[in-house]
Amino acid sequence: MATNEPRIGLFSRGFQAVVNSRAVLIRTIIRCFSGVLYDDIADFILDKEAECGIVYAVLPSEVAKIHSELLKRNINAVKYHGQLSEEVKASSISKWSNGIAKVMIANASFGMGIDRPDVRYVLHTHIPPSMDDYFQQCGRAGRDGSPALCHLYYSYSDKVSLYKLFSHNQENLEVQYANVLELIAFLENPIQCRHKAIMAYYGEVISSV
Repeated sequence: MATNEPRIGLFSRGFQAVVNSRAVLIRTIIRCFSGVLYDDIADFILDKEAECGIVYAVLPSEVAKIHSELLKRNINAVKYHGQLSEEVKASSISKWSNGIAKVMIANASFGMGIDRPDVRYVLHTHIPPSMDDYFQQCGRAGRDGSPALCHLYYSYSDKVSLYKLFSHNQENLEVQYANVLELIAFLENPIQCRHKAIMAYYGEVISSV
């Protein structure tokens, strides 16, 4: 049964941000019981089954796993990552763009040139590598000006996984580590005004009251 209440994690935070005339509700959830992650995502999608969305992961293996788990739960989803053949990637984009499949499961390789305006939600199943990635991927939602939801699941182990990923490429390790810590601080800081931080990222200024 679909539910609007989060069944996983330690806490949930929400805030409203209007970016470039787009109203986007962004909620963050700390995930602590990964065993029900796929059920929670499936419930969320089934509750919005008539709407178009994107589910982001980081690694191709994560994309494949999420895609497989959602198919088991009768979610009509397609997948996209850089290790797939060009034929499969083109097929996935076509099915998603034409509404044959409502859900795209992807990593950062999906997005450039994708301008579907009616994306109603973007889910992150893990923290992305940086604030830039996070904001850019959230920016795929609500381009038609209607409200959209960006929902982030993460656990503290995500940071370890990203550090391992970075270790395969020894260049700019300190910068990559700093980018991850910056995003975690943004997500967990109970004092920082996230609305103002997002506005600053997009080059918009909020005047002081």
